[in-house]
Amino acid sequence: REISYTKLHGILKSIGISVGKESIIDYIQYAKDAYLIFSIQNFYARFAERESNPKYYFSDNGLLNLFLDDKKPSLLENAVAIYLAKKYPEDVYYLKSPKTEIDIDFYVPSAKQVIQVAYSIQGDAYEREVGNLKKFAATVEDPHRYIIVTYEEETIIEVSDVKIEVIPLMKFLLMK
Repeated sequence: REISYTKLHGILKSIGISVGKESIIDYIQYAKDAYLIFSIQNFYARFAERESNPKYYFSDNGLLNLFLDDKKPSLLENAVAIYLAKKYPEDVYYLKSPKTEIDIDFYVPSAKQVIQVAYSIQGDAYEREVGNLKKFAATVEDPHRYIIVTYEEETIIEVSDVKIEVIPLMKFLLMK
């Protein structure tokens, strides 16, 4: 999830950790400088919001694995983030717009790829992931490649003139 320094400050304060916002900003920058974490910005946001509300990812799934209870979905999304950040170092974003209600995990404008990540697309996840891709497709004129990365499911979904590729993580990581 995207998180602001103010929100992080509030979370730490609520659990009894007294630290200033400037210190939080410094520590996040230290972690980025040490290549422990990296961030992506919201493509739809204004400049100030892009810089103050990024999504953070760990540079190594092993580190993330130390901090989670429900590991599989988060590790899957983090693996996709690492792959995309290495393949498109300056061109990976997420899309979140309250106005259009679009919530997309990853957007790569130069490759015209829109990527959702879901451990499985069974049940409610199907409507959520496919629905967001359909909403995005309705807002653009240029053709894009629509992908849902799952743990092991693979299929093609064609809905409302939108072709969505459901690809397992291993195949996605091996794509050119």
